[in-house]
Amino acid sequence: MKYLLPCECGQSVEVEPSQAGQTVVCVCGEDLLVPSMLQVKALPVASEKSKPPRKEINVLRRAFLLLGIVLLIPSVVLAYRLYTHPPKPRQVSEKRVFFSHGSVQRPLYQDSTPISDAEHTILWMADNLEVIDQMSPMDVYFYFLTLDKPTFSYNYIDNYEAIKDTHRIWVTANIILFVLSLLSIVASFFMPKRHTVVTGWSGADWR
Repeated sequence: MKYLLPCECGQSVEVEPSQAGQTVVCVCGEDLLVPSMLQVKALPVASEKSKPPRKEINVLRRAFLLLGIVLLIPSVVLAYRLYTHPPKPRQVSEKRVFFSHGSVQRPLYQDSTPISDAEHTILWMADNLEVIDQMSPMDVYFYFLTLDKPTFSYNYIDNYEAIKDTHRIWVTANIILFVLSLLSIVASFFMPKRHTVVTGWSGADWR
């Protein structure tokens, strides 16, 4: 085992108990007399105090940062999906959901009656507003009257409102997810840094 023999210059020289009574040279050029074996063993141990400083990894900080990134990615994807697929009247005709129970299939929603082919045309025009530019002013007037008070299947309004409510729920959930991801990322930067630094013998005091 080696020990640190301090020098007046602030440096230290590694010595062994077997070198007691010998003279060693510091890096500054000063000759140092190694004390007795008992005095050498009272010196700081080189193997424990001469290690280079090291930084301890802050696991909690990295965990919050990773959690924020994991939440942010689906939030951005979902936001794009919700923005590019807003509720449209045509989606009412697509609201037919069935589920299997053994060999029998029955409607999951009681208000999901599909609309007729003629009503499909009006909904198609609602999705393609450029068609309105080719219509006469009177046709446009009656067209918007139809949209205001549709003659579609009896459950058209309920279905359309249900689709819009579902869209609002997804938007709200995505906002919450996005805020949580940002809070997690920001919190990771404000986490206190934890360092474990080991220094050697300074010649004046022990740190």
